[in-house]
Amino acid sequence: MTDVAEHHHEESCAHEHAAAGGPCAHDAACAGSAEACAMEGEACCGGHGQDLFAFPTTTETVTVPAVQLAGLLDLVEKLCDDPRLLTQEPDYLEAHRLLGEQAPQLVQLREEFLERMKALLAEAQGAR
Repeated sequence: MTDVAEHHHEESCAHEHAAAGGPCAHDAACAGSAEACAMEGEACCGGHGQDLFAFPTTTETVTVPAVQLAGLLDLVEKLCDDPRLLTQEPDYLEAHRLLGEQAPQLVQLREEFLERMKALLAEAQGAR
């Protein structure tokens, strides 16, 4: 996929022109309709009516083990400066919902584990 930030029209634009950067005139024209573009796949760097800087999406799905999904969610929580912000992220919330629906035993076991760890931590801090 062509990265807009790294796209150099004078070297690689399939629209046979030499623009000085940014979306070319053809890209601007095709931004309203994929059919109007007539370019194949990566040859067009236009947005086809979408925000040029929006992260691309597809309807593809993947299947991952519940443990891996839970681990990724844990990692996201650790990397997030303010975990409260995650409550505003639809993808994060959907992943949690799916994990709860499709792997309720794992979710329950992880909650029990976290409770045991909190109790052990409190006990260790009390012993100091």
